[in-house]
Amino acid sequence: MRHFHFVSALGLSLFVLLSGCKTDDGRPKDLPKLYSCTITVIQDGQPLEGANVTFRAKDPTVKFATCSGTTDASGTAKIMTYGFPGVPTGSYKVIVKKIISEGGEPSTDASKISSGKKVSEYSLVASEFTKEDTTTLEMEITTQKSEQTFDVGKSVKDFIGFRP
Repeated sequence: MRHFHFVSALGLSLFVLLSGCKTDDGRPKDLPKLYSCTITVIQDGQPLEGANVTFRAKDPTVKFATCSGTTDASGTAKIMTYGFPGVPTGSYKVIVKKIISEGGEPSTDASKISSGKKVSEYSLVASEFTKEDTTTLEMEITTQKSEQTFDVGKSVKDFIGFRP
């Protein structure tokens, strides 16, 4: 009898694992249809390379509310949702961040941390664009291909803090 329960449980586990909650291409089954979204970020009239761009749905009930991408040398980013190209339809706040570190590489090595050597971190984007509650950047995603250029103003180098 125990063997029967074990085999039944194993069979059920395999069924659940194989049927899972993903589609054949690995997408979550409840991931909505995604639409192409390409953005360009400029700063001081020039493309901003290496910026992290995050879309946050204005509607807090949206399940897949965060989408993101990183700008290339031309300041362009293709926005992805959970690693899949595109964004669900809706209204989004757009957050842009670019952080650099100076003063050496951060380390998790306890001997280096205790030596007191610190790494300074700086934001290269004005703080108003780096937070969901203060950003003025917004984008509406429709069923059409979405493209937009965002200007994050003048270059800055705002001290954020130290890391060991």
